[in-house]
Amino acid sequence: DGPCCIPGYGKIGWSYNYQGNKSFKRIQLYNGTTYKGLSGTASTATDFTFTGGSYFTPAVGDWSDGNRIWVLSQTLRRIEYNTSTAQTTALEKNLNNTSNYIQGIAQSRVDANLVFAMQGGTVFKSTDRGTNWTQIAAQAATGMTASSTNRGMGWASPVDKNLVLFASQSGSAVKTVFSKNGGTTWINVTGSGANLFPA
Repeated sequence: DGPCCIPGYGKIGWSYNYQGNKSFKRIQLYNGTTYKGLSGTASTATDFTFTGGSYFTPAVGDWSDGNRIWVLSQTLRRIEYNTSTAQTTALEKNLNNTSNYIQGIAQSRVDANLVFAMQGGTVFKSTDRGTNWTQIAAQAATGMTASSTNRGMGWASPVDKNLVLFASQSGSAVKTVFSKNGGTTWINVTGSGANLFPA
């Protein structure tokens, strides 16, 4: 099996079965009284074929809705479980129409509908929780190169929706870039430490 993803409030988890049918399965970890862990109630697993999937297929949970996760591979997939219909659906996006891996995703904790993603060193923004995306910074603006593996992360400030960070493989090295204005401009903060971050 692959990694387990637990969204922000910890009541629901998603497990990933790589060795079998490459499926994500939603698990009710908390029943309203006690935490059940992986022995909690599981929804019916839905199979997905992942382009460029590997043993470690990163998944990032929606911090305010445990029924939604994003899966990062050569495309970005938003997987959602509908509690009314008990159905799982997936919306797949190739943000810059290449075979480069998604290098990270960052959901704002100030505005949960605001999500940033990086692919091929290019930054994209969604204002509707990942249904639609707009390019806001080209590779030349970030200085990041494309990643041939799905290793990377994004971070958004819990208090300021304009503060966004991505760290990812860039060429043969790891690079970290930071934006103070909602992704319009970026600075290289690799190895610079916390002194570059606003108080």
